[in-house]
Amino acid sequence: MLRAALPTALLLLAAPALAAPVQLAGEVTYHERVALPETAILSIELVDLALPDRPRLSVSAPTGPGQVPLAFTLTFEDSLILPQHDYALNAEIRAGDLRFRNAQPFPVTPLAQVEPVVIVTGLVAQIAEPSSEPAAAPQDLPLLNVTWQATAIGDTPVPPGIEVTLQIESDMRAGGVGGCNSYFAPATLTETGFALGDLSRTQRSCFYERNMLEQSYFEALKASVAWVLDNDVLTLLDSNGKPTVTFER
Repeated sequence: MLRAALPTALLLLAAPALAAPVQLAGEVTYHERVALPETAILSIELVDLALPDRPRLSVSAPTGPGQVPLAFTLTFEDSLILPQHDYALNAEIRAGDLRFRNAQPFPVTPLAQVEPVVIVTGLVAQIAEPSSEPAAAPQDLPLLNVTWQATAIGDTPVPPGIEVTLQIESDMRAGGVGGCNSYFAPATLTETGFALGDLSRTQRSCFYERNMLEQSYFEALKASVAWVLDNDVLTLLDSNGKPTVTFER
């Protein structure tokens, strides 16, 4: 009996743990005094802030004739959540020719969210009718939708093995990793101009050297007012034309 049971026990120990479904629920609202039409659509996406290029988990559903706050439930497998990674939610409501969106991703802990998830969106703009004209800048700028790896902050090289990144999406949401924490901020770009709005970040604590590197990186980003792209090298500049951060693709 014992001999027969041993192989079965060993197989159970060797079997991989099955993925378990997880539900992340919350609400989306806005402050504008605008009623939603019955055709309104609410979209929610869960973003891995450490891997902005990674495919995102998302759910989209008609809101019906109800008004804000709009409830949502995002369902996914726990195996999709990577340890030590920071996550956040983006919400968007499309309602006829109106669009609402949160300016900054809403930080969440997907497998152990404690605080209520209430995402406040704002009116972005009226969605223009399709046009035969080519899209104008900044949507066509070559630095968009690329994960840039910092190689130097000012004249100081970024030490090997430390992740310091910047990505700006075509909807002007910027983010990345500062060496310790994930961060995000609204961006403003022109053909040569660069500016980040109020910067939010996670609250992870790292060793002193990394904290100091991250602080200098965030200060350099805030001081940046222009950008120059030379092949695969992106350089941010301050108001005196001095490099603040150098990146490589």
